[in-house]
Amino acid sequence: MAHSEWKEKDELILHNSHLENVDFSGLKLRYLDIGKGSVLNRCNFSGLRVESWPTFGSGKQPTIYRECTFDGMVIGGGGAGRVTFSQCSFQRVKIKDYRFTDAEFIECSFSGILRSIIFSARPAAGDFSRKQNEFYGNDFVDANLDDVSFRGGIDLDRQMWPHGQEYFIMRGAEQIIARARQVILSWPNRQDRVLAEAKLDTLLDNVHGGQKDLFLARKSVSSGLSLEAAAQLVDLLKML
Repeated sequence: MAHSEWKEKDELILHNSHLENVDFSGLKLRYLDIGKGSVLNRCNFSGLRVESWPTFGSGKQPTIYRECTFDGMVIGGGGAGRVTFSQCSFQRVKIKDYRFTDAEFIECSFSGILRSIIFSARPAAGDFSRKQNEFYGNDFVDANLDDVSFRGGIDLDRQMWPHGQEYFIMRGAEQIIARARQVILSWPNRQDRVLAEAKLDTLLDNVHGGQKDLFLARKSVSSGLSLEAAAQLVDLLKML
């Protein structure tokens, strides 16, 4: 890989750039802004750390990353912008409080911690030329998904998910939510009842936003509820 001229700087700004095989690994940045139609092929961002909110696709024209490596990346806060990640690696990452609402992911792989993240097949930006974000062939098998939301019509069957009992997919979510609500209304504990209804409202918002099946984590479903209510809510949402 070519040596990166940005190694000694505390910010990385790339606009209208076309780069191949550039080594950005180990960067510790105050600020990162990549975008305005940039194209990066086989670039290495391993170990990237950014203090402020990084943007990987600023501007109106989407930025494209092909076969790029983001292994060991640690970022938090903000949003990716208008971007396409194709066959990129996100191994052993720590990403939190981040929005990928205008981002496409095609055959990417993930491991590490993803916390409070939004992925969406429906772009959030009103003046965006594309009507749908491609999202398929992505491998989350080894990822720790904590409060991660898949929205806007992402086809959950075209992704690979972690094994075990910690996660589950709720099929036909709108009908299950309606049935669960009827049961919850009869719960004697008001605190559990109010919190569970709020959780259902959030899930229903995702359904109305185009996501007919929902990927859920037991931890997110259960948080804040008593042990009995948490177990019952999980059972209700796992109904076939």
